[in-house]
Amino acid sequence: MWVLSLINQRKENRRLEREAVYGMILTLLLLSTLTLACGIQPVKAEGTIYIRVDGSVDPPTAPILRDGDLYTFTDDIYDSIVVERGNVIIDGNGYALQDTGLRFSKGIYLEGINNLTIRNTSIRGFYYGVYLISTSHSVLSGNNITANRWYGISLLSSSNNNVFANNVTDNIFGIELVESSYNNIYANNIEANRIYGMDVWYSFNNTISGNNITASSQSCIFLDQSSNNTISGNNIEADKRRGIGILASMSSDCNSISGNNITNSAFGIALDLSSNFNSIFGNNIEANYYAGIITVDGSSDNSIYHNNFVNNTYAQAFTYDSINVWDDGYPSGGNYWSDYVDVDLYNGPNQDLLGMDGIWDHPYVIDSENQDRYPLVKPWPTIPATLDVNPDTLNLRSEGQWITAYIELPEGYNVSDIDVSTILLNDTIPVSLLDVPAPEPVPTEIGDYDEDGIPDLMVKFDRAMVESFIYNQEIIYGDVALTITGELLDGTPFEGTDIISVNYAGDINNDGTINILDVGSISARWYPGPPAGLLGYDMNADFNNDGAVNILDVGILSVNWGQTVP
Repeated sequence: MWVLSLINQRKENRRLEREAVYGMILTLLLLSTLTLACGIQPVKAEGTIYIRVDGSVDPPTAPILRDGDLYTFTDDIYDSIVVERGNVIIDGNGYALQDTGLRFSKGIYLEGINNLTIRNTSIRGFYYGVYLISTSHSVLSGNNITANRWYGISLLSSSNNNVFANNVTDNIFGIELVESSYNNIYANNIEANRIYGMDVWYSFNNTISGNNITASSQSCIFLDQSSNNTISGNNIEADKRRGIGILASMSSDCNSISGNNITNSAFGIALDLSSNFNSIFGNNIEANYYAGIITVDGSSDNSIYHNNFVNNTYAQAFTYDSINVWDDGYPSGGNYWSDYVDVDLYNGPNQDLLGMDGIWDHPYVIDSENQDRYPLVKPWPTIPATLDVNPDTLNLRSEGQWITAYIELPEGYNVSDIDVSTILLNDTIPVSLLDVPAPEPVPTEIGDYDEDGIPDLMVKFDRAMVESFIYNQEIIYGDVALTITGELLDGTPFEGTDIISVNYAGDINNDGTINILDVGSISARWYPGPPAGLLGYDMNADFNNDGAVNILDVGILSVNWGQTVP
């Protein structure tokens, strides 16, 4: 069998794979060196720039303007930046940070530094574009990280960082996570990286969502001994003859792979030595060259359901030495298979429901030990909902009972058809029923909150539960993605995500403790509110979200006096 031969060949060559990769990289480096010699004149190095512990820029002649904790480029920079101080913002201001060819160079490097923001910077030509070690609560956004000779972004032993809206292209590897957890990687364009778009190695509880990851020669997303990660809502397209959309290898267990569009790769999803409750559901897996999904080398006990397997060239699914669950039971159903043929007009487990339950009568057989018992008649939809969460800046530990969410559905769907009992916030928190008297436990209201002419459904969640969820993610400042999932009355699922800001009420300077320094910070941000306008207003000091920074916010700060950030 051609697929078995392919798998055996892959297993035989596995131990040589890294040597081959290194050889290819050396060749690429040699070619790039020749290109430089032939056509591009080297730029003179300026020397490494440091942002020192005391906040100073060393050397002071570097083209960086300091304004408090904000460091803004005033020109292109041709060397590395080492950050020794936390709680700072580096704004490239559209300028470039570019290397001159030193081996193992790092564009922006920091170790053990927290609460850093890197934005609006073009970083290119280094070994590592951005290199973070033991770093938390930092933000990378709006950067162009291109043509670096190893990794565009590396997070090592780092947690609770947000990487979003970056353009990460034409690196050897796009983004690397090593021994890192609780990071959010979302809404990035990760394109044309030569080996892996994302390399997650021995990392846990990360969220990779809403990214455009395309044209990687090996894998768009590679999980190696990594578990409990969420990969959702991404557009994924690898090299059609060689690349794999998502590869989970070597004991990568308990990962959730959902809502992705995986097309035009050699294999859409591959599980290799990865068992135990990986959940693969709600994905569109289409037009992949060899197989939509492949499970090999004992990759068993995984759940695979509600996916659309459409026109994958040689096989929709292939298994070797693995047994998995290919449906979610009845009446939830299994997967949609575009090549399914059933001569019976009836569909349903008992051959007595003509065209009503959306499930074919007979299983879809992959092999003798793998069957989808309840194949779907039509493709599985996940309706993209528009979500607006209020408040959009959440001051942890301030007063309030509810987090309110407004849900809109696209044209052709009606929010009145939503089954409220199925709604969950981040797969954990149900809609609250505490303020609704019997016998009508429906804490909702249909209106037009944003006045756009489209009806929306208002639902409430218990604020304490939402805050507890955020605390458990160890996020106390920055952006948090909140996702609502649910179903219509006919079982059609929907999903929507909103990004809100979070800060710990009182800890303005983010040093982990609420003390006299924060009183000084709030005094410096004093703002009486409208009608003076927004000039000078700092929402991070407005704990009660009333549009002013005043004595009320000092009162909130005093309630948390002496506390440390959890």
